[in-house]
Amino acid sequence: MGVVVEYSLPYLMSTTNLNLPAPLNGLVPLVELDLRTGLDRGQSGRTTGTTNVGAVWIGKRIQIGVETVVPINERSGKNVGIRGFVRFDLDLVLGERAGRPLFGPDH
Repeated sequence: MGVVVEYSLPYLMSTTNLNLPAPLNGLVPLVELDLRTGLDRGQSGRTTGTTNVGAVWIGKRIQIGVETVVPINERSGKNVGIRGFVRFDLDLVLGERAGRPLFGPDH
């Protein structure tokens, strides 16, 4: 089971004039709860998971995200971690090939 609560500051700024400076005007803060409960193999009824707190910055053709990963109990781990990602628009990566068929003639 997973639950994510996030709030898009770009959406808020589209309806309200907050005059937030860059890069704050592109942030989406988020809190995620990622839980798993075992069903068999000796783990029946035992829940593991993490609470993740972070933010995603949304640019015109790129997204950058970072979040902390906090275990909810000892079965989930003992250390706090961090993870991040960078996502590019496909047309930035593929150029003119983006949106064209992969196989067959290009009409």
